[in-house]
Amino acid sequence: MSKAPQNQVRWQRAVEGLHTEIKRLPPTEPVNKELVLAIVRAFGALYECRKTRNEEDYYLGNLKSTGRLEGTREEVLGTVSDAIERTIEYFSKESRIFPHQAEILARNLINVLWKERFKIDVDAVLAPYAPAFTRLVKRKGGRRPLKEAFLPAKRRRANVLLVGMLILVLLALPVVMYVSTFGPHLSHDHTRWGEMGSAFAGIYTPIMAGLTLVVLGFQVHLQRQLNDQTETHANIDLARDNVDYHTSYLISYLKCVGTSGNKSGRDCILGFLDLNEIDFYNGNLSLDELDAAFPSVFMAWLAISEEIFKLRCRGDRLYWAAAEAIVLRLQTALGEKTCIALDNFTWVLNRKKDYGFDEIVYSFSADIPNHGRNA
Repeated sequence: MSKAPQNQVRWQRAVEGLHTEIKRLPPTEPVNKELVLAIVRAFGALYECRKTRNEEDYYLGNLKSTGRLEGTREEVLGTVSDAIERTIEYFSKESRIFPHQAEILARNLINVLWKERFKIDVDAVLAPYAPAFTRLVKRKGGRRPLKEAFLPAKRRRANVLLVGMLILVLLALPVVMYVSTFGPHLSHDHTRWGEMGSAFAGIYTPIMAGLTLVVLGFQVHLQRQLNDQTETHANIDLARDNVDYHTSYLISYLKCVGTSGNKSGRDCILGFLDLNEIDFYNGNLSLDELDAAFPSVFMAWLAISEEIFKLRCRGDRLYWAAAEAIVLRLQTALGEKTCIALDNFTWVLNRKKDYGFDEIVYSFSADIPNHGRNA
């Protein structure tokens, strides 16, 4: 892939800064709706003018699904353009939008800027949305602006020029003071020249040392941020790849016909949709037959659940947002009812067969005791 233009890289870093601001919000504190809608619309504008075609499934997983469980892939998943419209319509009606929702949407915008190339200039596409991005995240006691990531290029250059002028003034001030004190005339005395050199060396050495330390500290800070970001993206990509791998196998197993009549794996699993109606304590379920017919369903769903749990337990909001994005992708690929039934099936089979998995995360079914993390 060709190297991204400099302004595209600048926007990508700017949106990452916006994402960082959203991460700092308390989980229960609402995000400005105008900001969230601007993120979705900006992503939609970039998506429509792409020159490359990458990450379609990733975008769909982070947007509002069709809600359909049956039909062709296009009917169940829909298109990204339709999903963008559904997402805008959905959030326009919501009275409160929370940080984890905004984080997932911002990931789409970061990803499209990171991995796609565009037919027209990115500045022209995103300029209408910059005011909304800089209009801040809603906070108690007022609003706090973002850092200067979204400042216009002229203003940004003016700030750089101002910092450069301050440094020049700092460096020129000792010379001005020396000339104003001892006069501008050049001396023919070698000793006077040595005294002047000693004076300037004593003044400029600590100044240059201080500036060097500042630059080195800034470089170390940037390198540490880059390393953390690289490690985070690598961990999230690995978790996403593992989930995709197990999901593909899970889908193939759910399409298979089992030993119980002509029922597919999905039909059998959907029998676990309502946990309150399952009388597994009295042995009314043919779990042995189901486990024998679809032996990998339990282990595949267990592996997926463990990946979600590992992301959530890291504590960082970026990992948490990635886990929520995976949950949305599973709902899109398998259907919400199927995910709930798989949670119930895993819980029932683990208890009935006594597999010994004491800790399993259940992200979909609210009927399971200790929903979320079952210890």
